[in-house]
Amino acid sequence: MPRLLLAVFGLALLALPARADLLGSLLAGAWFYGGTATPYEAYSLTPDPFTVGAGQEAVLVVDYTVTTLVDVGASAVVLTAGTQVDYGMAAFNGLGLTMLSGPGFGPAFSVIGSAGQAVTAFLQGNTLFIDLAGQHFEVGDTVTVDFAAVVPEPGALLLLGAGLLGVLALSRRRALLLR
Repeated sequence: MPRLLLAVFGLALLALPARADLLGSLLAGAWFYGGTATPYEAYSLTPDPFTVGAGQEAVLVVDYTVTTLVDVGASAVVLTAGTQVDYGMAAFNGLGLTMLSGPGFGPAFSVIGSAGQAVTAFLQGNTLFIDLAGQHFEVGDTVTVDFAAVVPEPGALLLLGAGLLGVLALSRRRALLLR
């Protein structure tokens, strides 16, 4: 009977949802040029802040003409060029997205430019910086920043714990039988 209870308990734990994605998070954004300390003055992000959901979340406009669509998914940020642009060389020339509420970005494990652009991304506190300095983009080119899982799967961890308790119970039972 105790084994059956442990098995049922373990299976019930598998149904617990994991919060390993960005959906529902509140983000704010800013464009930075020349460094990451002070936002560039000639940009707008609409809406700002925005809540991560399905589809495109925001439109970024830099220098009143350069548009970029911002789509944040469960575990990735995708920037899509709305206009052709050559980003100037600078210490930093790119987007900063700050997590206002949510589970956090997690470490970026891949940054891919659809046309082979050499884009970098890094985390500084709760802000993700995506540096586009010196890169050329045609309309429709994308940059995708993928993240590792932010939290482990709770059901798997709890199932592991329940299994360890079962092994402990079996070893204690054997010890009592051998006396």
